[in-house]
Amino acid sequence: MAQRKNQGRTGASTTKTGGARATGNGANGANRVAAARASTAETAREERNRATGRRARARIAQEQAARRRRLGIIAGTVTAVVIAAIIIATVVLNQSSGQTAALVDPAALSSPPTQLAIGSKAPNFDSATIDGKHYTLAGQHGHPVLMEMFAIWCPHCQAETAVLNQLDKSYASKGLRSFSVLSSPYGKDFETSNQTDTRLAGKSDINFFKNTFNVAHPILVDRDFATANKYGLVNGPGGQGFPSIYILDGNGIVRYRSTAEVPYADLAKAVDAAIKGQSTQSTSSTKASHR
Repeated sequence: MAQRKNQGRTGASTTKTGGARATGNGANGANRVAAARASTAETAREERNRATGRRARARIAQEQAARRRRLGIIAGTVTAVVIAAIIIATVVLNQSSGQTAALVDPAALSSPPTQLAIGSKAPNFDSATIDGKHYTLAGQHGHPVLMEMFAIWCPHCQAETAVLNQLDKSYASKGLRSFSVLSSPYGKDFETSNQTDTRLAGKSDINFFKNTFNVAHPILVDRDFATANKYGLVNGPGGQGFPSIYILDGNGIVRYRSTAEVPYADLAKAVDAAIKGQSTQSTSSTKASHR
């Protein structure tokens, strides 16, 4: 009897324990479900955050790219404007200095300029090309020198350049030094306009004369006509004319002078004589320009 009671109590105890275990298992399941749900929610949040971060980074990258494009456009525009301004300024400067700016002061030209006599000592000069290279008579000591007083507009001066170019080549080995000295203030169109275009000579006029007629020797210019006034124009049948040519020996003594166009043979003869320290007769021609 006592044994059955104990068995009953044991059974009851077992039943209670089983119930408790079942209850515990149910709670654990609920916890696992809750944990799984929480994990899923956390994962979803992380995914949303990552997506949001990617969109934010993409937006930032797009904004930066757009900013770089705007800066590039602005920089390109500024550069183009600066380059255009430089080009315009260069053109204006070249036009001003090369075409309209006068090289000489016409009021400084002597009228009439003093002529040099054969056998006289030629005065020293210090004149420059439009490129700024200076020449002096003193620097030519020991060399025969040909000095041409010319006008850019003078057709006879233009024609005589072929003769002078030939002399330069023929007598280079004998030390001949040739110079053309601007001795009229007017530009290249003075003669062709029937002397109505009194625009003063500029750099473009000098370049026109040099390049058109292939002048190889220096073309000298001084604003106050210092050299032109010292050497002067030689008298011809129509008065003082262009071109006027002086030939000096190695000591700077005037050995020959002429006015207007002179044939190569006559000038070559005068150069040969000057090299020997001898004078030759002055020549003149009706082929001269006067002003």
